[in-house]
Amino acid sequence: MGGRTNKLNTKLMAILVATTVFARINSVCCTSSSSSSSQQLLYSAHIPFTTDPVPSTATIAAKLLHDVESPHCWNSGCLYTNKEGSSVLLTVHGGVRVSDDVDTENTMPLLSITLDVTYIQSESAEELNYYDITEVLVDAVSTIDEAMGVTNTNSASASQWSIHKRGRIIIDESVLSLSDNASLYSMILSAELPYKHRITSIRTKNQDKAEIWEYVTSEGQHATALFVNDVLEASTEPSTQIHAEAMVHPAMVSHTQPTQILLVSYYNALPFLQQILKYESITRVRVLNTDMEVLSLAKKFMPDLDDCTSLIGIADECSQDERVVFDTVTDWEVSGNYDDEEEEDEGVEETRKYATEGNIFERMTEDAHHAYHEATPGDMAQPGANQYDIIYLDVPVVHPAMDKNAEWLFSAEFHSWLYRMCTHETMIVINSGHAPSVDTPGTGPREHFMLSHFVDVGEHENETHYSDGVDFEYSMVHPYDEEFAKPKQSSFLCVFVEDHTESASRFFRSNNANFDTDLRARLVMRRDELLKSPTINYDGPVHQRYSRPLRAWETWFCNFEENADRFGACSHFLFNLFNPAFHHEGTEVRWDPDAGRCLYSKVDIPKGHYVATSDVVNSWFMDVTEWKALNKFANDFPSATMYRDLIDTMLAYGYESDNLSKAGWAMSTSSNNTFTNHACHDDEKNTGPALRVYHDENGNEPGFLPPLQRRPEITGIITMALLDIKAGDEIKMDYRDFRTDMQHHPNFEDFLSNSVCKEKNGFVPVENKKPSHIEF
Repeated sequence: MGGRTNKLNTKLMAILVATTVFARINSVCCTSSSSSSSQQLLYSAHIPFTTDPVPSTATIAAKLLHDVESPHCWNSGCLYTNKEGSSVLLTVHGGVRVSDDVDTENTMPLLSITLDVTYIQSESAEELNYYDITEVLVDAVSTIDEAMGVTNTNSASASQWSIHKRGRIIIDESVLSLSDNASLYSMILSAELPYKHRITSIRTKNQDKAEIWEYVTSEGQHATALFVNDVLEASTEPSTQIHAEAMVHPAMVSHTQPTQILLVSYYNALPFLQQILKYESITRVRVLNTDMEVLSLAKKFMPDLDDCTSLIGIADECSQDERVVFDTVTDWEVSGNYDDEEEEDEGVEETRKYATEGNIFERMTEDAHHAYHEATPGDMAQPGANQYDIIYLDVPVVHPAMDKNAEWLFSAEFHSWLYRMCTHETMIVINSGHAPSVDTPGTGPREHFMLSHFVDVGEHENETHYSDGVDFEYSMVHPYDEEFAKPKQSSFLCVFVEDHTESASRFFRSNNANFDTDLRARLVMRRDELLKSPTINYDGPVHQRYSRPLRAWETWFCNFEENADRFGACSHFLFNLFNPAFHHEGTEVRWDPDAGRCLYSKVDIPKGHYVATSDVVNSWFMDVTEWKALNKFANDFPSATMYRDLIDTMLAYGYESDNLSKAGWAMSTSSNNTFTNHACHDDEKNTGPALRVYHDENGNEPGFLPPLQRRPEITGIITMALLDIKAGDEIKMDYRDFRTDMQHHPNFEDFLSNSVCKEKNGFVPVENKKPSHIEF
């Protein structure tokens, strides 16, 4: 020790002093039944050694405790406490020693001071919560910095510290884990970062705590972050922009013509505005219920979030663009009588016209062309009206016992009000939480919303209901996730107000090049280099990934007790998907002089089993947008007859395939199933679509069914045995199942009833001579 001290005395100017402060915690509880509350603080700093005396443990204790008792000392140091009688006890224990660490630059030993600081709240103390205790320890860091002469800058002399906890905080019987990656605790307080410093902290008039922190990441990148109520709202790290892109762009490139946008964002709308204003068609953005104090804080310390200087024709500050309007709506306005202020969409006038001229095949072709709704100006938000093409709901990351905003944004009352501002083509995007786990309960605000308004349709006996008294009816909800948005909320719910809309069809387009093309065509011109991508993550391939929910949604949904037995998609389809005994491939094609090619079973197939499931991998699919484009092209260029032949081939051998995430036309390309004939009588019908995959036990079709949404290539094509089929039986099905809605195909009904069943004339002419390769 003496040798080290002599060496220290010869090179005092090169010495760094290391200070470590510890606070030990046993439990963190905020209930009246808890006997104490405590937390742990770890602190270290390297400062240039000067001729000034090193602050003693007693000096630091006095600065922290103010009212210090006489210390209790032993070999390792002394314990300082505030005087007895105080309901809050803060103890400091430590001593001065020469550290075993060496200053690598000057090969010098480091002088260190080791302190233990413990914050304990006694049972008799006035109730404090986790945030109050944390505030005390963060302030303690500043006090120690000052005592040690540490300068709070991003340099080698900055202090390094961390706050730790033991167990969990209990608030109003809701257990809140502090391990959330988006929490101030996880990102800053407990993180071993090279540098971190709180720039400012305010308490807004709504009593929200907003803070700006700057820090250096473990990769050495400087960053700034906004936290509200100790939860991350935005940062200058890429995850914030990725999160905003995932929220904004999928709906913007899917909607036919987005002009009027509603954005509900409580604390920081800037990242979303920055992405929305990139679209040339936007005429108005109404930002609802944003805390302007928090917004101002973000603009001041994180100006890049409000920077639109790269966009031509947009205000330099996104929030100052003339199309952006900040507004507030209260609970009272939502629940009150709003008939005078909101205009209700009166629905879509039926504009489909069905063919009446030409032969039966020409009429069927024309019906198929017009079977899908074409968005009209009347389907869009009207200028000046309280209607919106896209509605974004940024649900705050809050703890239910501490804030009711999240619960309100998922309430039936709020959505009844919101529904009145929707048109036929309106899309609603909700950002909330992360993908569920097996243990995710089904009764949180988000889960309640999804199960009550998209799953619990119709009446069900002997089960618990989620449904509220509602004055709205959405059609479908589709969850998608962006892992690179973490630690921000990475799950998004895309809600379609009506089914079979053009916007919904566009969202689920099969070719991801569509989305890249739309980005190029729809975005405003930029001042930056033309080869630079307008996004850092979102593009066509990413959107295609969004079109299929994660398996976590399927697992959670089907493991939820009520859904497991109620939906055949869980209890029947998933349960038997990988069961070889449930799938039967044994079929053969035979020849009939009247019917032509016929499909026969070579094996016994029990009722409810699947028939020739290999058909799903030997099929050609055209989504709705591709089908409509093909029909338009064939009509525009009638002399290009092969395009009309292509449509006729699809009509002859194909069928409409429509489920919650994929709609269009499919055709077997190399499967025996394509030779299944029409059953003119009910007793002939022994196969058909697997309806139990689409419906619940009562025949209701939900708007949220993850097994269906994840595997549309299978569920939209798979065929089920409706009766026990014996080896040698002909396999037949009702061709009416080849159309999603027969009301849109009146000529197809005429074709089946007359041409097929009475005149024995099918879409494909029967050859007079039996092909040599087919058994008679």
